Amino acid sequence: MMTNEDLSDDERAAPDGWRRVSWPDEVIELLKAGGVSAISLDHDLGDEDRGTGCDVVLWIEDQLQCTGLCLQR
Repeated sequence: MMTNEDLSDDERAAPDGWRRVSWPDEVIELLKAGGVSAISLDHDLGDEDRGTGCDVVLWIEDQLQCTGLCLQR
């Protein structure tokens, strides 16, 4: 399994070793695929039309409660 650190930010460049993701739906797809070892969410990621960083947090919370998603950190 590949391990990635993902930076979810719509403005800053990703630091070395991190992958930049600009939209909440992209973050969720990466989390669904697995292999993400760390994530950094920008507080104002996204917009009202395509979703926000809050949508990512709500998705993670739902997965923890409903599917037993296991977060290792």
